[in-house]
Amino acid sequence: MKNIYLIKSDSFFLLNNKIKELTKDIKDISKFDLDEVEIKDIINDGSYYSLFNENKAIIISNTKYFGGKFLYEEETSVLFDYLSKLDENTIIIFICNDISKTKDITKKVLSLGASIIDLTSLKDEEIEDTLKKYFKDNNINIDKKVCDELYKRVGYNIDLLLSEITKISIVSNNITINDINEYSNYEVEDITFDFSNAVISKNFRQAFELLDKLIATGVEIPVLIGVLASAYTTMYIIKDASQSGLSDAQIEELTGYKSGRIYINKKNGRIYTLDEIKDIIIGLSIVDKKIKTGSNPVYVFKEFLLNI
Repeated sequence: MKNIYLIKSDSFFLLNNKIKELTKDIKDISKFDLDEVEIKDIINDGSYYSLFNENKAIIISNTKYFGGKFLYEEETSVLFDYLSKLDENTIIIFICNDISKTKDITKKVLSLGASIIDLTSLKDEEIEDTLKKYFKDNNINIDKKVCDELYKRVGYNIDLLLSEITKISIVSNNITINDINEYSNYEVEDITFDFSNAVISKNFRQAFELLDKLIATGVEIPVLIGVLASAYTTMYIIKDASQSGLSDAQIEELTGYKSGRIYINKKNGRIYTLDEIKDIIIGLSIVDKKIKTGSNPVYVFKEFLLNI
């Protein structure tokens, strides 16, 4: 039986929790992203064995081979050959955007003894047990009814739930309904504008909290990409015009932007150079393309934001 795992998850918490469980006591852990490296490079790296015969783990994110309509015949052939000869001391974890048991490569890998872990279809009691352990490990006391109420309020988004609970636990680790009402910003509202401003001002703690809320209310990532692309494009136009010597009045006449919008964008633009703004706009288009070609929307978008 091979130590091969195909994991699908829409929760960063559940995913990371499962990876920690699978790689417990393993010190030699390598992480790769198939949007950035080729599978052959990963295999070459994974083919090196420890002189001390220690266990090692290889974690590969943005894996598209086991789902979707594309075959990736050359890559999957090389991959299957490697997995067939996988050393017993090596654990390999594929973080998959989709998993289809009927796909040829999936069936082949399963025949080697691989396991599918679908964290998107956990039963309520499984999620409850995972949360209980998390609360115990972090010395957080919260009644089940209180937890369920907050879970409902955040749109049953477990990442947002834990973000809110962790924030409240700074004030009190015995969380009550009064704590939730006082310290948790859980109301569903249009926060797209606040999210955009948080990203532009590089207040990423707030940006990620707002992003989770937007996702919980059903906002699609491509919509947010469009919002940011528009905001940064406006900033670029105004900053470029200002650096070219145009006055605010001339910029307003040329672009049609009102004076207030020009002022705000000039202020925000001080954080960036023109090249940095251009790179962000290009980066957003790359993220959009990745999503349209099968990459996990939330993962690639958050990864992009972390690199701004």
